[in-house]
Amino acid sequence: MNNDERYQSLNSDRSGQQQRQFFRVEYPSQFRPSLFHEDECYEVLDVSEYGLKFSADDERDFMHGQKLQMELQFHDKDKYNCMGKVVRLQDSAIAVNLVTPLPLPKIRSQHIFLIGQTVERR
Repeated sequence: MNNDERYQSLNSDRSGQQQRQFFRVEYPSQFRPSLFHEDECYEVLDVSEYGLKFSADDERDFMHGQKLQMELQFHDKDKYNCMGKVVRLQDSAIAVNLVTPLPLPKIRSQHIFLIGQTVERR
């Protein structure tokens, strides 16, 4: 089974768990990507093609509607320059809609990577 087939089978029986327009990958703390913005580094909590959520010690550093220029770095050191707009601030989490989507193959590979980490721990 190739990666695309594996990804499809993993997501075909999700029973409504993901009700969003775009599939979202949620990260356990040890595998969270890094987000760099204005010389600060933040942990990414989840990511999708058109959005991400990151943790901030002080959400007051951000405002609803604020435009952000960011660099996203994954565990494999792949980096993506992103621009987005803050759409929600809640409990030290900042949600951002991305102007340009992240590549879907990257989102899929992140999901497969995390599943592999789960399987290896069993």
